[in-house]
Amino acid sequence: MNRIVLFVVILLLFAVAASFAWWALSLPGAVTLPYGEQEISIQSGLAAFLMLILGGVIAFAWWILSGLFILPGKIGKSRQVSRTRKANSALTEGLLAAEAGDANTALKLARKAAKHADDERLQLLLEARAAEANDDWAGAERAWGQLTRLPGGQLAGLRGSASAAAERGDQQTAEVRAREALGIKSSADWPFNSLFDLQVSRGEWGKALETLSIGEKRGLIKGDSLRRRRAVLHTARAAGLPHDRKLEAQKELAEALRSAPAFSPAAWHGARQLMTDGKAKSAQGVLETGWKARPHPALAQLSRRLVPQDTPENISARLKALINTN
Repeated sequence: MNRIVLFVVILLLFAVAASFAWWALSLPGAVTLPYGEQEISIQSGLAAFLMLILGGVIAFAWWILSGLFILPGKIGKSRQVSRTRKANSALTEGLLAAEAGDANTALKLARKAAKHADDERLQLLLEARAAEANDDWAGAERAWGQLTRLPGGQLAGLRGSASAAAERGDQQTAEVRAREALGIKSSADWPFNSLFDLQVSRGEWGKALETLSIGEKRGLIKGDSLRRRRAVLHTARAAGLPHDRKLEAQKELAEALRSAPAFSPAAWHGARQLMTDGKAKSAQGVLETGWKARPHPALAQLSRRLVPQDTPENISARLKALINTN
């Protein structure tokens, strides 16, 4: 069907060309051109036909010349497209190799991408991932650090730097990077989680409480998770205080109990503190508060032992008081 259409189009073009030639040659009159002392007379139709051919030749020559002028630009653009294609291929395959754990291939492709990639951020991202795949945490940290100085790469670079520093055992640098990231206005929650986890792992309960407050203000943590973490930190802080700071420890435990009454260790430690001071009634009240929120065997065991060598009737009364709350 397509061949028939093409044949018809060619036939029509030939018919139009023949009609135009017949019309041109049938035109009356002639065109006279001076040639030295002589004059050359050409039929009008033939003159028109020759002018048409001359116009076509001039157009074709101009097309050739203009093509020569723009040829270097086309060659340069073609090279750029080829270079971009190679860079994208190397970056894509390199990142996939790094994620797959193929360290040697990732490193090889990272070097190849460095030759062709225009966007330095992608190059550094692949370089960092390849270094991580090779367990070269110093190299990864260096690449992530360079990424932090480029537009749009600061937060990702800080995250990678913090992770690499933590992997090579430099907790101090990891904390600095996480704290720096937390200072950037962003909805990312990793700076808060990283900084919080680092502080908790080192037992820095006060700093962790400050970080928790920052996370609360920014809406990065809320609800039961927020209250329970706060209770855990206050309890841990109280447990680490020396005996001569007993009053401060009791305040910390009271705050923990207010934050999350269902966190049984807060109630247990709070009651234990009062028990050692001989305040059995107050200790029982703390145990009942914790038991009401969430019964736990340790609370019942402590309630039994609040008063040394107590009578079975008093012990039974205290346990019944727990039952009555929950």
